[in-house]
Amino acid sequence: MTLKKDVQELLEKTGYISLQAPEVTEEDGRFFVDVFVDEPRQLIGERGKNLSALQHLVRLIARKKHGDEIIVDLDVNGYKRKR
Repeated sequence: MTLKKDVQELLEKTGYISLQAPEVTEEDGRFFVDVFVDEPRQLIGERGKNLSALQHLVRLIARKKHGDEIIVDLDVNGYKRKR
């Protein structure tokens, strides 16, 4: 699966370089993508708005490449986990 590579390319195209490659784990058919960057505030945005938009883009890319049944949950620097 190239989901990790897709997320990495999207971050690079938006000007964000991840500190490390995104971590992708699968649980019950759902993919969890954790991204870690130096300055997460811009990626997360006010009340997580930018993160929601970024997650939407990642889902669209994943569904186009891997089919409509894929479920992707994106998190930046553990923001969602902390909330």
